[in-house]
Amino acid sequence: MEGRMGRRSGAVVPLMVMVLLVVFVGAIVLPVAVAQCQNGPCCGPQGGYAVDCSSINPNFCCSQYGYCGSGPAYCG
Repeated sequence: MEGRMGRRSGAVVPLMVMVLLVVFVGAIVLPVAVAQCQNGPCCGPQGGYAVDCSSINPNFCCSQYGYCGSGPAYCG
């Protein structure tokens, strides 16, 4: 029984490390992308394609003016 528990806990540690890595990278990338949009156009041709809006939020689109958001004004 201890052998099985050892195998399970051995598989959990790499999974936890991977989850923490994804959270850490997301915590860095997301604020940088949002900050770029606060200073002016950030997506599409008007924003120099600096940001992929879906990297900020999967429901975000780029408006014709180069800003990320959701709804008809952005995704229409």
